[in-house]
Amino acid sequence: MNKRLSKTIAAAALSVMLLGAAGCSNADEETPAPSTSETTPAADDSASDEPSEAENTDTADSGVDAAKQEEILDQLVTAESGQIDAIKDQFPGVYSDIAIEYELPGTIKYTYTYAEQVETTDEMVDYFESQIDTMQEQTDSQVFPIMRSSGLEGDLGIRYIYLNADSSLIWDKTFTSSN
Repeated sequence: MNKRLSKTIAAAALSVMLLGAAGCSNADEETPAPSTSETTPAADDSASDEPSEAENTDTADSGVDAAKQEEILDQLVTAESGQIDAIKDQFPGVYSDIAIEYELPGTIKYTYTYAEQVETTDEMVDYFESQIDTMQEQTDSQVFPIMRSSGLEGDLGIRYIYLNADSSLIWDKTFTSSN
């Protein structure tokens, strides 16, 4: 894959990520939340939709109703999953799969798998890394307020994972809200 094509795909991925994240809205409210971000070095295949005892305890200890939190996350993910075909239609042939899941206690996870193997992943990683500030601003101003207005409490996160066609990791980043 040539350099220009890989940058185009990376740009399309960023656009879809921001569109997809903002798509879980009924964006009437905007209450930006300060946040921090954390880079995850590799995809965590152990993550699942099933809460562990530690997750339930941590959520309960924080005063957040774990069952309510999971119900709201499930509703948000279900609503967002309805956007997958539209995202694929907007960028035909770019993604073979888009998965939207949640991780307790309050993270929505988007996983994008490219349809074609991308050979220049270092350039893509550099591009994604150069967009972190913009992406953090987007999640702070649009996504986290929507999640809060949906009733989610505690620490919130948005995790974006990009996989190559062979399922190898290209980029994995979690953006978090501190309130």
